[in-house]
Amino acid sequence: MRLALSHNGQLLLSTALLATLMILSPVTRATPDGAATSSSSSSTPAARAVDLSTAFKTISRKVAPSVVHVTSIDRIEPTASQGDAEDLFRQFFFRHGFPDPGGSPFELNPPDTGRQPERRGEGSGVIVSEDGYIITNNHVVAGADELLVRLDDGRELKAEVVGTDPESDVAVLKVDAHHLVPARLGDSAAIEVGDWVVAVGDPFGLDHTVTAGIISAKGRGNMGLATFENFIQTDAAINPGNSGGPLVNMDGQVVGINTAITTRTGGSMGIGFAIPSNMVQTVLDGILKHGKVERGWLGIVIQPLTPDLAGSFGYDGQNGALIGEVVAEGPAAEAGLEAGDIIVEFDGKSVESSRDLLLAVAADPPNKKISLEAFRNGKTRRFDVQLGQRPSADQMRLGPYQPEPSPSLGMIVEELTPELAARLNLEGQDGVVVAQVRPGSPAAEAGLQPGDLIEAVGETSVSSVQEFNKAMSDLPKSDSIRLRVRTNNASRFVILKPAGK
Repeated sequence: MRLALSHNGQLLLSTALLATLMILSPVTRATPDGAATSSSSSSTPAARAVDLSTAFKTISRKVAPSVVHVTSIDRIEPTASQGDAEDLFRQFFFRHGFPDPGGSPFELNPPDTGRQPERRGEGSGVIVSEDGYIITNNHVVAGADELLVRLDDGRELKAEVVGTDPESDVAVLKVDAHHLVPARLGDSAAIEVGDWVVAVGDPFGLDHTVTAGIISAKGRGNMGLATFENFIQTDAAINPGNSGGPLVNMDGQVVGINTAITTRTGGSMGIGFAIPSNMVQTVLDGILKHGKVERGWLGIVIQPLTPDLAGSFGYDGQNGALIGEVVAEGPAAEAGLEAGDIIVEFDGKSVESSRDLLLAVAADPPNKKISLEAFRNGKTRRFDVQLGQRPSADQMRLGPYQPEPSPSLGMIVEELTPELAARLNLEGQDGVVVAQVRPGSPAAEAGLQPGDLIEAVGETSVSSVQEFNKAMSDLPKSDSIRLRVRTNNASRFVILKPAGK
């Protein structure tokens, strides 16, 4: 169900909604003696429709000053072919003996305005403090060279990115303004399927568009939109440009940040998704306190537990999270957990799925001591674990996280799996693959690139990340490290000089 704004700013209920409300029977409540009575002797379907319309108008007026329009600006570097088009035109005339035309008859280059070409994106946001902090989606601001925020009163201000969390798709912005009207973040855990909600934002550039619907589902995940997915699903119309705007309950509290839709047309089809406000609050607190979100980490790779896998381990059930790999020297390894263990309880709460465990671990802070239960060899065992700190999204993006042997080198390595060896044409070789190189780091200055195979550290050949880490730690303290590296089917020696050496 959609609400539209009339020319005088009042909210109009759709004809379909009015027709539905007109046929509803009077609302009844139970009295102390158990008898059911009408909530109001004068209540009629039409009156209740007016009450609902009034509630929507009240919510709209309450939240409107807190909703902003976000414009992201990406500066585009002109290409050489664009910049040289006029010269090529003149060279054609010169080579063929024609006089200089004195100006192109074609508009090969636009008039020089002194401004760099740019690409603009549109989104929404919601003010969460009087002094200018704003919540929006990370995908709204990612890669932007400049951000502009337009307030409800028409002012347009430059915004700075305070911090982003790509794994939840939340970003925090700041504008230089005071005495703003902040929205209140509500408790998303308290909402229920069927609750009325209102979505506010700027779809297609239409400022402060208000739509209404219900919570149609909770806990949506496995959609490939973010690492941590626990979405609220709603049928309130969400369209391009709504991203980052608030999903509001009937008390005027923000219970979600609108972030995505399921569509075959590019517009709303009645299925939209919002990040729960409790997750948003955690990200906001982490960014404001620490500049980033600090999450707990077990140091394991988990996978869904299918019936066939459960049966192969002698486990009777489908609830739980199967450990596919344990990171060497990580928290789980130190606690004694092993690949093939099925985690069924975490910190006193049952684990229903691998996503359930992922969210539970990330919700706890690093260094927290917890107890978990895991099924192994027909028995459930208890393990005490001290959580580590979850690595960044960049470190996690290539699969199982392996700590850098030395942060000062500026690179991350990964195992040479058969699949990776086939893709890189390294079948039959031993070593570890350079997965990531930080620009400007010692590894970059030495010429290392992603895809290079490190065969040896000093005099020690290596065939796994664990051997590589050990070889690096066993090296005598010196100003340089010698590596044997294979690139394009040829080996060479590389000297690394750690930063600060």
